[in-house]
This record gives sequence, C-alpha cells and structure tokens, in this order.
Amino acid sequence: MSALREARKRVGLTQVQLAQQSNVSQACVSQLESSGRGATEETWHRLAGVLGCSYEDIAGEPPVKTRLIRNLSGLSVSQLEALNAVAVQMQRRGEDNC
Repeated sequence: MSALREARKRVGLTQVQLAQQSNVSQACVSQLESSGRGATEETWHRLAGVLGCSYEDIAGEPPVKTRLIRNLSGLSVSQLEALNAVAVQMQRRGEDNC
C-alpha cells in the first residue's frame, strides 16, 4: 500500500475528501496512490498539510529544493560561484525551468 494511501486512511479520509480539502482532483489522488508520480511539490505539500504529515512521509523523498541544498552544501565557494553564473545565464535566456 502506498504511503499516501496509508496516511489518508490513518486520518479517516476518502480520496474525494482528501482531494477537496487539498484542492486537487480525486483523479490526482488516485494516480498518486497508485504510482506516486505526476504531482508537483506544491501538490505533495498540500496533501501533507491536510494529512498532518511531512512531504517525505507521503512522497518518499525530500523535495527537490531540499535535495539540491544538501548536494550543494559540499561545494566550494568557487564551485558555487560558477554554478550561480550558469544559472544567471540560463535565466537571461529564459531557461529557468530545469
């Protein structure tokens, strides 16, 4: 059973109730319970908020931003500066959806 389904059942909500309270579709809840894929971080956070648990509890891994911060923490200052320069160039070209 998926972690999302377990959390939903633990608080006694149906898929429809969770969907309504999270402002997502019931089809989205069903898909996430089946495959665990296809939702944005925002959707996972809304579901977790309604269920009273963490993102990691239902999604199985930390949000992308958290993982990115953890990975960046081992870089040197010069590496971070180089990465920032690339990000600035991408943003100028409109490629900020990586």
